[in-house]
Amino acid sequence: MQQPAKAREASRKRVVHLASGISDGPDEDSAIRVVARIRPRLSKEAKEPEGVETVSDFKSLVLVSPRDDKKIFAVDEVFDARSEQGSQAAFFSRFGKELVQHSLKGYNVCIFAYGHTGSGKTYTMLGSGSSYDPSVRGESAGLLPRFVHEVFEAHELERPAKERHYSCQYYEVYNEQIRDLLAVQRSTTRTKKVNVHPKHGVRVDGLTLSVVNSAAEIVNLISFGNQMRTVAATTLNARSSRSHAIFTFRFEDVMGQAGGTAGTYRESTVTFVDLAGREDQAASDNHETRFREMCFINTSLFHLAHVISKLSEGSETGSISDFPKTKHTPL
Repeated sequence: MQQPAKAREASRKRVVHLASGISDGPDEDSAIRVVARIRPRLSKEAKEPEGVETVSDFKSLVLVSPRDDKKIFAVDEVFDARSEQGSQAAFFSRFGKELVQHSLKGYNVCIFAYGHTGSGKTYTMLGSGSSYDPSVRGESAGLLPRFVHEVFEAHELERPAKERHYSCQYYEVYNEQIRDLLAVQRSTTRTKKVNVHPKHGVRVDGLTLSVVNSAAEIVNLISFGNQMRTVAATTLNARSSRSHAIFTFRFEDVMGQAGGTAGTYRESTVTFVDLAGREDQAASDNHETRFREMCFINTSLFHLAHVISKLSEGSETGSISDFPKTKHTPL
């Protein structure tokens, strides 16, 4: 029989957490949301107990061991993909659409998914199968494709803008090296640097900036970037992400006034972060290259959790100095 701690560890591998943040949002109480999503058991897990429960109000997540020991985690909302309540469409409707509305008002939005390897982070963020076909809005489409479709549809319903521009970037942090996923040929001449500007925030030099005009173009770029992303088969996941992937979507528009007078200006940057999953060496049995990747992944996630913990406590002393310890933390 599994020990309670190990059983809960197995249960956690079926839970993906997503956090969203809105910069200078209209409501400080809703500026940050943390939600959890439970995936169904895989075929290889069919004989394992469910181990994950939700409370009736879908505000708490319960991990249950074979000895019936329970550990409860409170979040803003729990989505259970074992039912329609947690489907891709329902998840976007209750979590994603509000973020779209904030971005359309000119606020910056950041969404990142975190959890164990194989918990469903990439599926939740991107989807699979026909989701990558620009002409198809399949039921498996993830948060990112649905988000950009919603933005373009909202802009089509608005009165025409005087000027409107869209652009995106897609890159990964692999073993503390930044790789441009939209570059036709990967540059090996120099390492891309992360620069922090006091006014304009964090930037990565030398990244491809792709100008786009439709959601279909963005989905095509996502598909291209995914082919460039570093993945590998491990004992825990047949297609495990070995890097942290970051997709940035930016739009700006100038709304003209009647008579040709100056209008209003809006811009928003939406950042989607698909973090590589934390791995346990004892469970994963990784060796050589996979082991080195796992060490970089786990170390970077440790530093990220450390900084988030300090910021959530309102601690400023020492917290900013922790940002440069890994590349993806300031990003």
